[in-house]
Amino acid sequence: MQVIWNEKYDVDIRTVDPDTLADLEDVKIDTSLPVEKRIEQFAEQIKNPLCYKKDGIIIKNVYKSGGAKLEDCFREIVMTM
Repeated sequence: MQVIWNEKYDVDIRTVDPDTLADLEDVKIDTSLPVEKRIEQFAEQIKNPLCYKKDGIIIKNVYKSGGAKLEDCFREIVMTM
């Protein structure tokens, strides 16, 4: 499996400015849309799905090689919204 790397992986929660992160509580998803469109809405609003805030706490998602696919994780998040 090839991993595509970008700057979103490099966010350091110890030094990131919390004001630059989206808050999960502010994300609004149209539940009438198909799952793929909901995932698009989520990605657009959260900006960096690997590092965001939830109730003022910085969250950084880390995924291991061979684990669940990132899309499956996003799908699960969106389905609970």
